[in-house]
Amino acid sequence: MRVFRDMRKDIRREQASHEPDREREREREREREENVVAKMLPHMEKIRVQEKEHQEWLETCIRQLGGDTKHMMTEMAILS
Repeated sequence: MRVFRDMRKDIRREQASHEPDREREREREREREENVVAKMLPHMEKIRVQEKEHQEWLETCIRQLGGDTKHMMTEMAILS
Protein backbone atom coordinates (compact mmCIF):
# COMPACT_ATOMS: atom_id res chain seq x y z
CA MET A 1 0.00 0.00 0.00
CA ARG A 2 2.93 2.30 0.59
CA VAL A 3 3.72 2.03 -3.11
CA PHE A 4 0.33 3.43 -4.03
CA ARG A 5 0.66 6.22 -1.50
CA ASP A 6 4.04 7.19 -2.96
CA MET A 7 2.61 7.04 -6.48
CA ARG A 8 -0.18 9.40 -5.51
CA LYS A 9 2.34 11.79 -3.97
CA ASP A 10 4.38 11.73 -7.17
CA ILE A 11 1.32 12.38 -9.28
CA ARG A 12 0.24 15.31 -7.08
CA ARG A 13 3.75 16.75 -7.18
CA GLU A 14 3.82 16.39 -10.97
CA GLN A 15 0.42 18.06 -11.35
CA ALA A 16 1.37 20.88 -9.02
CA SER A 17 4.50 21.62 -11.04
CA HIS A 18 2.33 22.22 -14.14
CA GLU A 19 -0.28 24.38 -12.40
CA PRO A 20 1.44 27.74 -13.12
CA ASP A 21 1.62 26.80 -16.81
CA ARG A 22 -2.07 25.94 -16.85
CA GLU A 23 -2.97 29.22 -15.16
CA ARG A 24 -0.89 31.21 -17.65
CA GLU A 25 -2.57 29.38 -20.53
CA ARG A 26 -6.03 30.09 -19.07
CA GLU A 27 -5.12 33.78 -18.75
CA ARG A 28 -3.88 33.89 -22.35
CA GLU A 29 -7.10 32.26 -23.53
CA ARG A 30 -9.19 34.82 -21.61
CA GLU A 31 -7.17 37.64 -23.18
CA ARG A 32 -7.68 36.16 -26.67
CA GLU A 33 -11.43 35.91 -26.08
CA GLU A 34 -11.58 39.50 -24.80
CA ASN A 35 -9.66 40.71 -27.86
CA VAL A 36 -12.05 38.93 -30.20
CA VAL A 37 -15.06 40.47 -28.46
CA ALA A 38 -13.44 43.92 -28.39
CA LYS A 39 -12.84 43.72 -32.14
CA MET A 40 -16.44 42.65 -32.76
CA LEU A 41 -18.07 45.38 -30.65
CA PRO A 42 -17.88 48.29 -33.15
CA HIS A 43 -19.34 46.10 -35.89
CA MET A 44 -22.12 44.82 -33.63
CA GLU A 45 -22.97 48.37 -32.52
CA LYS A 46 -23.19 49.44 -36.17
CA ILE A 47 -25.56 46.54 -36.89
CA ARG A 48 -27.67 47.44 -33.85
CA VAL A 49 -28.04 51.03 -35.10
CA GLN A 50 -28.98 49.80 -38.58
CA GLU A 51 -31.57 47.42 -37.16
CA LYS A 52 -33.09 50.18 -35.01
CA GLU A 53 -33.30 52.48 -38.04
CA HIS A 54 -34.92 49.68 -40.03
CA GLN A 55 -37.46 49.05 -37.25
CA GLU A 56 -38.36 52.75 -37.16
CA TRP A 57 -38.70 52.85 -40.95
CA LEU A 58 -40.99 49.80 -40.93
CA GLU A 59 -43.15 51.30 -38.18
CA THR A 60 -43.46 54.52 -40.20
CA CYS A 61 -44.53 52.53 -43.26
CA ILE A 62 -47.10 50.59 -41.23
CA ARG A 63 -48.55 53.81 -39.76
CA GLN A 64 -48.72 55.41 -43.25
CA LEU A 65 -50.72 52.39 -44.41
CA GLY A 66 -53.13 52.83 -41.48
CA GLY A 67 -51.73 50.04 -39.33
CA ASP A 68 -51.02 49.87 -35.63
CA THR A 69 -47.37 49.59 -34.58
CA LYS A 70 -48.18 48.55 -31.01
CA HIS A 71 -47.56 44.93 -32.03
CA MET A 72 -51.21 44.00 -31.57
CA MET A 73 -52.50 40.94 -33.40
CA THR A 74 -55.22 41.70 -35.91
CA GLU A 75 -57.78 39.33 -37.42
CA MET A 76 -55.74 39.29 -40.62
CA ALA A 77 -52.55 38.37 -38.73
CA ILE A 78 -54.03 35.37 -36.93
CA LEU A 79 -53.40 32.16 -38.86
CA SER A 80 -56.25 29.70 -39.03
